[in-house]
Amino acid sequence: MRSYYYLNGSEKIGPISEDDLKQKGLPSETLIWTEGFDNWIAVGEVEEITSTIPPPIPTLIVNHEAARKSRIKSRNIAILFASLISLGMTSSYVSLQLEKRSLKTDLINRINLLMKGNDRIISATYSTPIGDLKLITKPKPLPKLTSYGESMPEAFKNLPDYRLDQYKSDIANGIISRFTLERGGFVIMELKKEDEGYELTTKSSKDLNYKRISNMFYRKPSIPEAYLATLNFYKDEAKSYFSESGFVYLQNFEFLKNELYEVKNSPNSLTNHFSSQDLNSINFAGYEVFVSIRSKFYKIQLRNEEHNLKMLLYLVVGTSVFVGVGALMLLSKSISWLK
Repeated sequence: MRSYYYLNGSEKIGPISEDDLKQKGLPSETLIWTEGFDNWIAVGEVEEITSTIPPPIPTLIVNHEAARKSRIKSRNIAILFASLISLGMTSSYVSLQLEKRSLKTDLINRINLLMKGNDRIISATYSTPIGDLKLITKPKPLPKLTSYGESMPEAFKNLPDYRLDQYKSDIANGIISRFTLERGGFVIMELKKEDEGYELTTKSSKDLNYKRISNMFYRKPSIPEAYLATLNFYKDEAKSYFSESGFVYLQNFEFLKNELYEVKNSPNSLTNHFSSQDLNSINFAGYEVFVSIRSKFYKIQLRNEEHNLKMLLYLVVGTSVFVGVGALMLLSKSISWLK
């Protein structure tokens, strides 16, 4: 029995038996060769073979089958890219969440480092107080005439003279002179950890009152001495939490931030206030120093604009990488169901 060879494109296949060749149902234009042939001959021209070759498949069936395969391939490509885009978005979300957690932890650790592991830190600064010292004297009565020589309107004649009320109050409290602070003195800053964030309290020195004292051995302190004594009073109260070098960091605490998080003034959940302000006085023998106390509540919050830009970047990069992988898979035809 003869052995045959046939061409599949430029590839020569064989030898195979005549029966095997007939069973393959090769297209009539397929070139074959066997011993005795001078050249390659189309299988449709060999009678002993063509008798078993079925007629060509109708064009309508061929087109229908090609269209079916094209639809399946398009569907599979759509499924592939939808899956890859979904994977890209998921991986982008997971990556962003991991970075957010890392950056929030970084900001918390920086604050903990500033506070040296404690629940609070206190620091202060001091400079020579500059201002005006005046004796407490009884104010002169209000003039009966205006600066233009006209009589004061009747409605203003019965108004109380608050300067006189202040003078009476000062005398009753034993105040003999008052130093009005213009600049300098001390500033004390305290950062305290709260359940939902941090409270930053700033204590600033204000005016100084000297009082009458009957002790003949008493020496009235100078103005700088009075302010330094008040500062030392606060430092002694917070001895275990006081830091000599932490003032600059506390002063810039509200500007603390990184790529995605920042320390932001927020309302306290208990008071629903962003800040509070008060005026206190520290009394010593012979004088008192007034202190302004202002507290602000801060929370670590997400920087929304930066977060949205970062999320967009992650989505673009993540989906682009996976779509690129899909395109390479299509070009390399490495997936059988996409061929």
